[in-house]
Amino acid sequence: MRESISFCLMYLLSLIAACDSSWQPTPLADGFQIMVMNSQEAYVANAENELILGPRIETIGLASGAIVVNCGSDDVVVNGFKNTVGYNLIDTQTGQVTKGLTRAAMEQKLLSIHLSMPEMRSLSSYLP
Repeated sequence: MRESISFCLMYLLSLIAACDSSWQPTPLADGFQIMVMNSQEAYVANAENELILGPRIETIGLASGAIVVNCGSDDVVVNGFKNTVGYNLIDTQTGQVTKGLTRAAMEQKLLSIHLSMPEMRSLSSYLP
């Protein structure tokens, strides 16, 4: 009995370790990264692994010194995280995040800092 419990415990721990080691964040720019938790949750996190945007991400665009993240319009809560809707801008130099913009407002914000709207690509195109 004791051996079977030890075997089950050892099997469970190796399974957890295998699952944990296969999951890796995907780098974006300047320490920011994509963290996919499961099929329902994907986040943009900073270098300290703090979840900034998500859990629903539709598209991401990279510009010099900025990341644009479109979280769509789903006003949902997944595992305690309320989705960050709309277009969101991360200044990768300062870490400042501007949330909940429309596409037009995002384009204006970018123009004010002398950037143009980057090519917005699907989340899946950034993942390995």
